[in-house]
Amino acid sequence: MQIEEYSNIDKTFTKEVFTSRMQSYMKRYFSALSLNKLTNINYFLSKELQESLKSKLDKDTKDGKRTIYAELNVDEVSITNIREEQDSYKITCNVLVKYLKDEINLNDTSYTSDHGARSEREFHNYEVSLSKSKDAKEMPVAPICPSCGHPINVDRNGNCLYCKTDYPLYLYDFIVTSIKEID
Repeated sequence: MQIEEYSNIDKTFTKEVFTSRMQSYMKRYFSALSLNKLTNINYFLSKELQESLKSKLDKDTKDGKRTIYAELNVDEVSITNIREEQDSYKITCNVLVKYLKDEINLNDTSYTSDHGARSEREFHNYEVSLSKSKDAKEMPVAPICPSCGHPINVDRNGNCLYCKTDYPLYLYDFIVTSIKEID
């Protein structure tokens, strides 16, 4: 399916807004991995992806290591596929990201970075898959917490500042179902 075809089905969809949102999601994704704070991004991830990332971070923590993504920039987002399935729409896109990647030992308090010794960030290409239910509702202009009723700034962190409930973005919009580095 072409972007124009999907835009006729989903009147709220534009390539520009989708691209901007993907850039934001990817920046938040790598920041959350670096800080080991998945709670900052859970609202836009599928439950399966949340569990997979949590397992990976838990294993890395147990092994005493952490990957840090520094000087991060999302360079390009390109939609490669839009398809209709029985109960959802799926979008696949390629995202070109630049960063300096460091593996740190959590048990070594004398960490020093070699960022200054490297002159260029590395380019990495990711395939990102997203899904949106065909039953998705229109996103409210002023989203509120489904638990306590307070306003939620979904673009900020996707959870309620008062009760910490994640905003159910999957009811309204695309959520990320997989992120894979590709060559």
